[in-house]
Amino acid sequence: MKKRIVSMLLALVLAASLAACGSGKDGSGGEAKESGQEQSPEENSEEGTGEAEQDTEGQDRADSGADGTEGKFDPLVTVTTVRPFSDATQGYGEGEDLENNAWTRLMEDKYGIDVKYKWVAPTGEEYNSKLNLDISSGELVDFFRVDKKQLSELVEADMIQPLDEVWEKYASERTRNLVEVEGGEKVMEACMYDGKMMAIPFTGNPKESAQLLYIRQDWDNLNLEAPKTMDDVIAIAEAFASQDPDRNGVDDTYAVVINQRITGTIAPLFYAKGSYPGSLVVGADGKLTTGFVDENTKEVLELLNKWYQAGYIDSEWFTKDSSKAYEVLVNGKVGLCFGSFSDPLYPMQPQHDLEPESDWLVMEVPGYDGEPVTNAYTLGISAYYVASGEFEHPEAMVMMLNEWVDLFYYNTDDGLQREYINSASGAEVWLNAPIMVYRGFKNVQCGLDITDYYAGNKTLDELTAEERGYVEQIDGYKAGDQSLWAWNKIFGPDGAAAKVQTYIDRDAYIFNEHWGNPTATEVTNGSILSDYQLQNYTSFINGERSFDEWDDFVNEYRGMGYDQILQEYAEQYQLGN
Repeated sequence: MKKRIVSMLLALVLAASLAACGSGKDGSGGEAKESGQEQSPEENSEEGTGEAEQDTEGQDRADSGADGTEGKFDPLVTVTTVRPFSDATQGYGEGEDLENNAWTRLMEDKYGIDVKYKWVAPTGEEYNSKLNLDISSGELVDFFRVDKKQLSELVEADMIQPLDEVWEKYASERTRNLVEVEGGEKVMEACMYDGKMMAIPFTGNPKESAQLLYIRQDWDNLNLEAPKTMDDVIAIAEAFASQDPDRNGVDDTYAVVINQRITGTIAPLFYAKGSYPGSLVVGADGKLTTGFVDENTKEVLELLNKWYQAGYIDSEWFTKDSSKAYEVLVNGKVGLCFGSFSDPLYPMQPQHDLEPESDWLVMEVPGYDGEPVTNAYTLGISAYYVASGEFEHPEAMVMMLNEWVDLFYYNTDDGLQREYINSASGAEVWLNAPIMVYRGFKNVQCGLDITDYYAGNKTLDELTAEERGYVEQIDGYKAGDQSLWAWNKIFGPDGAAAKVQTYIDRDAYIFNEHWGNPTATEVTNGSILSDYQLQNYTSFINGERSFDEWDDFVNEYRGMGYDQILQEYAEQYQLGN
């Protein structure tokens, strides 16, 4: 069962194999998957502009319309690349491989682009090792994925070309909306060097993973109303921990799930206080802060200490990783938790399997003022696509990307879905696409579209092939298949995915500026500070250290390099690095 749940989760979160060369943890999410890459220089700007002209080999550039969707190279143009890749799940037909499959044939037949791979690497580590050798030798393929550090180095070395002109001329409206609008202004800024677009970002869906509130509806013997403020949320959590909500006569339930990393599973408790431990945000005073030593953070730790002393949280929480911590929920001992739109798959579906009569209310997390809490979010770029300075047809990257966006996110044809996305046997054919990005609000849109369908505002034919697949699962649940409960809770009418739209409409987000290269002091002192902070948070919660010593902790922490790191980030922030 656990393997099955993990498999389903991978359909909603980023595929690790695609983000393998990324520098951060972002990049993944969405029912599909997400990631990216980027590039630089101006020396070759005339070679890669996308203008309709004869190149030095006499080949005509693809004739593209204003929306970037038309055009085919004639004669055929060969484009070289490399990638981190494992073909274990591709389900190739006889005679097929990475250079001969549905996607490569599509690019050749429709666009006159013959995609060739110089090499592939099974892991991100091996990919970076091989790529760094290519960079050192100057033997670059036409386009490839890089991380932020590699991108900056390639720009500095003048080895890649700007993409502004080909992006402007060839990117379709859908592609530009996905990257520029759903990806956001910060995503585009990350690709800019001296005012030039040096890469196409492999975007993710960080805003879509905003925290939601889940509450057991079947624990109704306490006659509690849905919370309107964070005070109400805390009151419900405490009632669930102290008033025998499961009516078994045993004091064995808890307020929330908490693990040894502390802030992850209960982040909204901090968000509601305006504190964002672990995120580098611009505070009300205009200065950068991580929230680690804020007074608001102290107040949340005091609440957790109160719960620990009262037995409202697992007494062994500080020994458990995320998977072990969730066991109390799976076993029916927690009735309130915070999580993303995909949490119904895990940990809630296993819990529902054990208690089929259970159900969970899902809603936005209210703050102390009754408004939805503001969520911290990351840049969401797992990689960058760049074009070498010698690449004569950088527009080919954009043309192939347009096709990816159309097929992966807007296709309504079941036949095309089986041919290019997921085959009838379940093979993930989409992984063969030479270039891809992830849509920031794809799952939210699925939830909204499916809600419209059940409300009679959309027909089945108007849904994408993927959305129709979810409808089939939801209908299966409604027909009595409890193993499909999670899909109904995520994408069904008024489900978790659609709930995220409230955050989007209100722009209830604060950006984590910690996306560039680490500072010098962070490299030397970062892990020491992290360990010290976690050790002391744990001691405060468990009562091993008195809150009378909070100021001492703050001074100790700041003196260990924290203030210096903030200063270095402030300088980097001003420089826009």
